[in-house]
Amino acid sequence: MSSREQHFLRINLVVLLLVLALIAGVDRAELPSSLLFYPPATPPTPIAGLLTHSFQLLCCLPPIVCLFSYALLCQEASFNNSRQFLLFSGIITGLIAINEIFRIHIILLYFNIPKFLTISVYGLAILIYGLVFWRRIKQTSYQILIIALALLTLAITIDFLQIKNLGFASLSEGIPKLLSAVNLASYFGDVCFQEISAKIKSQ
Repeated sequence: MSSREQHFLRINLVVLLLVLALIAGVDRAELPSSLLFYPPATPPTPIAGLLTHSFQLLCCLPPIVCLFSYALLCQEASFNNSRQFLLFSGIITGLIAINEIFRIHIILLYFNIPKFLTISVYGLAILIYGLVFWRRIKQTSYQILIIALALLTLAITIDFLQIKNLGFASLSEGIPKLLSAVNLASYFGDVCFQEISAKIKSQ
């Protein structure tokens, strides 16, 4: 067995051990372990949740491209600011994606942690990220990032307004969120493309 095959085998073993540990934890809580593989709700019509799922998929793109680009640039000897920027961009956008897919801010309500507190923590993390990397961000097409964050803020604000007209509330929150994800994916896609292109040209 080659070293690469051993590496992939270790990855599978680690994932299997994590799954078994999670199952053991669920059993200890006296809950059925089948809940871990609970299927998503069957949509009443094929278009149900289409844009919601599109938004979630778009949220996955920034962390993937940022962390992949970071891994490529890790071959360089120096740990420069661009690599740090890609790493923390991947982490921040990854947290956003995890929250949107697993609905962390909703799950925490079961533990009496208000949604406002959870969103505030995410907001603080984004603010710190922006302050730390502002000089690096200014070297990019940062206007797209600002538009994405403004649209996301608008969507969150509309959610907190709790508009009684559910149809209007869904559209007025969903459209800005979707556009926010489009712009976020576009921004980090462009940033990573520029970074990898610069590396290729320098070789």
